[in-house]
Amino acid sequence: MNDPLPRFCSACRNWPAVPVGTDKLPLLKAWPDRATADEDEQCGWLRRWPRAALAVHLGGAGIVCLDIEGTAGGAHATSGEAAFSELLERLGPLPKTAMSTTPSGGQHLLFQDPGGLRSRVIAPGIEIRAGTALAVLPLEGRTPGRRWIHHPDTGVAVLPVKWTDALRPPPPPPSGPPVRIDHRTGRYARAALDDELHQLAGTAEGGRNHALHASAVRLGSLVGAGLLEGQAVADLLELTAREMGLHPKEAIPTIRSGMAYGAAHPREVA
Repeated sequence: MNDPLPRFCSACRNWPAVPVGTDKLPLLKAWPDRATADEDEQCGWLRRWPRAALAVHLGGAGIVCLDIEGTAGGAHATSGEAAFSELLERLGPLPKTAMSTTPSGGQHLLFQDPGGLRSRVIAPGIEIRAGTALAVLPLEGRTPGRRWIHHPDTGVAVLPVKWTDALRPPPPPPSGPPVRIDHRTGRYARAALDDELHQLAGTAEGGRNHALHASAVRLGSLVGAGLLEGQAVADLLELTAREMGLHPKEAIPTIRSGMAYGAAHPREVA
């Protein structure tokens, strides 16, 4: 097989990347630690996995990705075209920047990371990706539906201040009043915690970050009800995530997001 990188844009060669399958999931364990801009290693990955592509480690590259879903995003996808138009009208135009098409007919817009952003859905069909998130890069012959509209070689723009402020995550909800915990509810909460951690630890590879978020939401609802102590739960979730092979840079934001949502929706225990 010939060198698969000659047609790769030169700017991308400076970005740490990892190999991903056709499902866009990394093919390496502990991938945040193994992302690299080394061409020889990237070539080796692509030779080892003939159908693999490369995805940039956004945090490592110092960029963020505005992911706008297209109309062909699948049965459960929501096109972000209308929401993006509304954002442009409300926040103002975006500067020309590195941009690519996606298989759904959507777009990936890449910007310099202003700091303080995390991956989250910001509007129907629109997601901001940052930190340990990945963005698949167009690679001829490997990524049908992906092509550069504006090459990164022409520059990666700075986000306008209005957009940066709008994309920052909202502050966590205030903690509720203290709840008196009796012996019965305490035993229930402890059993729920142990069961949740046990189930989470057995999650198969490929769905671990999603399972971590779901566990954080459920346990956060017990924290919000005053039945568990928040920091202790977060520490146990992070420990379990490490044992599952998730990098802290990926796991910690997931835990915080899930627990914040759960705490805002306390569980009722009869």
